[in-house]
Amino acid sequence: MKLGLLPVGSTVFADANVLAYHFTKVMPLASVCTSFLRRAASGEIRVITSSLVVAEVIHRAIVFEAAMTLSIPREELITHLKNHPDVVRGLSQHLGIVSELARMKVDIKPVDHVNLHGSKRFRQDYGFMTNDSLVLAVMKRHKVIHLATNDRDFERVPEIKVWAPKI
Repeated sequence: MKLGLLPVGSTVFADANVLAYHFTKVMPLASVCTSFLRRAASGEIRVITSSLVVAEVIHRAIVFEAAMTLSIPREELITHLKNHPDVVRGLSQHLGIVSELARMKVDIKPVDHVNLHGSKRFRQDYGFMTNDSLVLAVMKRHKVIHLATNDRDFERVPEIKVWAPKI
């Protein structure tokens, strides 16, 4: 379903790609994702995510900013950043992500042993990898059925509704 049509009053889990589009300003999906987060800030919808998802978004923002400023092939970028911590220290776009999510009233849920145990079901039943299975475990724990994501793999889970950023 189209993310912009998410009903008023809904509680929705925001996956990493939706948040990353907003923070990296990758068009055309950034505008849809920014509108989604503005709805959260206004109280029209309630958005939750997990600490693991936020860590993924921060990582993507670091890599994205480095890719925009360095003339290094993408496949060599992570290795370059690991070998040149001075470059990482010089990157700044990622520093405000947690504060901005708080300003937009995004509720960041922790990932703990309960979620880790709960995620096994989604790996066994649907074949999800670890991070995606944890998204589903956090959603289940907090009784959230709506998921904002651009990852079509989640559509194979019948008990959730996937809302994708579409123009």
